[in-house]
Amino acid sequence: MTFYKDAKGLTLGVPYHGEEPFTLKNALCEVAADYKKKKHVFKLRLSNGNEWLFHGKDEDEMHTWLQGLSTAIIESQSIKAKAQSLPLPSITTVDTSLAKKEKEKRFIFFPKKK
Repeated sequence: MTFYKDAKGLTLGVPYHGEEPFTLKNALCEVAADYKKKKHVFKLRLSNGNEWLFHGKDEDEMHTWLQGLSTAIIESQSIKAKAQSLPLPSITTVDTSLAKKEKEKRFIFFPKKK
């Protein structure tokens, strides 16, 4: 599993903070019932003892992540040597009019003269 800051980082293949990818083989993913600071927190414990906490925006998102990670962990048990990754989300065409409006909002500081 590898983390990227954004889509650009993914495209360039630059992991977030230069972190090395880690394996999900023999990992454990579960709700962090003992974590009290925030709701919808789950943890991923790796086979090397490292533990990662993740925060979902709501219970549904948390369970979606738990299900996806659990599936990836199960699949990693059957993988011998070849690395696997989750599929990339499908990218549809971008609405250029929306992008143009956003660009105008960012770069126009004074009202246009008519």
